[in-house]
Amino acid sequence: MALVHVAAGRNDVETLRRLLDEKPELVEARCGWQRSRPLHDACEEGSLEAACLLLDRGAAIEARDRYGDTPFMLACYAGRVDVV
Repeated sequence: MALVHVAAGRNDVETLRRLLDEKPELVEARCGWQRSRPLHDACEEGSLEAACLLLDRGAAIEARDRYGDTPFMLACYAGRVDVV
């Protein structure tokens, strides 16, 4: 898994901000066989601050992974009410 995805899932906003400052295109980086984006990881793991940062940097809220799931859907499935 790419570092940007790990940082998003762990709510490591400092690392996430640094990575996005260096390479803004990472906001939409796809990872793994699921083809998820960092926002998918942040929402599924309940990383509210990371999700907000990714959205502020232009992450697509309607982006779909391999299964057609959006970040919002993953947050709902995982019961991440604060992110929803």
